[in-house]
Amino acid sequence: MAKAKKNETTLQHVKEQVSALNEKVHELGGQTTEYISENPVKSTLTAFAVGVVLGAMLMKMMERR
Repeated sequence: MAKAKKNETTLQHVKEQVSALNEKVHELGGQTTEYISENPVKSTLTAFAVGVVLGAMLMKMMERR
């Protein structure tokens, strides 16, 4: 019976943590949308640069096979 109570307490703690994390993710999503709206050129160029770097890394990995 004590094990069941401990599992229930742990489950409740995990649910609270997931809820807090979900709230934080939604908050960050809103901040991201706001930043992109305020800085569209900078955001686009940053995304482009990240894509180029990831593409170059992928090409290097494919060459090694």
